[in-house]
Amino acid sequence: MAPKRRRTDNEPHVRLTRWLRAQTACVEGLEIRSSPGGLGLFATRDFVPGDIIGGLPEQAILDPEAVLATDPVAIRALKLGATEPFAFWLALAGMAQDEDCHFYAYLAACPREAPDPCAWSAAQRKLLAGTPVAAQVRIQKCLP
Repeated sequence: MAPKRRRTDNEPHVRLTRWLRAQTACVEGLEIRSSPGGLGLFATRDFVPGDIIGGLPEQAILDPEAVLATDPVAIRALKLGATEPFAFWLALAGMAQDEDCHFYAYLAACPREAPDPCAWSAAQRKLLAGTPVAAQVRIQKCLP
């Protein structure tokens, strides 16, 4: 059996948990930890249907409209003709590199790459059938 890896306080899921608690988020009965797909949210106690399993206060919510209105990178990108989704993405990319950013712990815990469904194979795109994402992919790829 491989030796158990020692957890450090600098790991993204540890920083994220600490940040959520500092924001007074309700994370009791939940644990964020590494999983094969990245980070996972795991229950540390039993929940019954209808239980509230967590809560985020307003200061822990990353509001795209607020980012577009206040982030200097987003504002500049919009002035240069960027679309709102691109300006928002660009702002998030900058925030994820800034350890002084309020949302740094959250953004640093996000995957570094977000697979673009436009680059997926036809079989993979079929899994999106009937969703708004599928419609957007068809438009962007000029598919029937």
